[in-house]
Amino acid sequence: MALRQYYSNVVGEPGLFELHWEKSVLPAYGFIFHMNDGIAVFGTGMFRKDQQRLKANIQERLTTFMTQNPFARDALRKAQAISPVAGHPYRDDAELVKPYADNLMLVGDAAGTGHPMTGEGIGPAMVSAELAARYAVEALQKGDVSESGLAGYGLAFHKQFDSLHKISQLARNALTFPWVVDRTVRRCAKDPVFGAAMAGILAGMVSPGEMLKPGMALRLLAG
Repeated sequence: MALRQYYSNVVGEPGLFELHWEKSVLPAYGFIFHMNDGIAVFGTGMFRKDQQRLKANIQERLTTFMTQNPFARDALRKAQAISPVAGHPYRDDAELVKPYADNLMLVGDAAGTGHPMTGEGIGPAMVSAELAARYAVEALQKGDVSESGLAGYGLAFHKQFDSLHKISQLARNALTFPWVVDRTVRRCAKDPVFGAAMAGILAGMVSPGEMLKPGMALRLLAG
């Protein structure tokens, strides 16, 4: 689940995307996406399992983030809201989805491709769409768009997303504990290699499995 609200006259660098984990907002995370002309979107994301497990209210977390986080407060000091608070449920269960049937292929949110760790959706949706297009062309050339004719897409889809989602869910669960967040952030500040890997994970360009490698695990423990 994600909530967001747009503001004008926001203080911040255009194009800067901020992610914030802090104790008062966990198990949600806060985000600020600075656009051009002082427009920015402020929001919080929270996953359903965390919400149910900890009985957390995402609307309260958004209010807390915007009023208590010092970076958000500073960015909002001259700002005015230009939209209502809006939100939508977010699927991240690609490993459980059958993304094909007779004359049908699912991609993006419909197929649960949202990144389980950050909620990022556009990149994974484009990846799934590219896979679907490749297998759709093949099926059309063969004249077979039945369920069996599209099964290759299902295999490629799960090869692409299953391991990433399972590892990301483990990482996401770990980041609901404040001491894990604190140690991770401290290590990012001290260790450029570790920090670059974490930035890549949050951007969806590096698999969270990178952190399970012995070298990276030792770097984190050294924090």
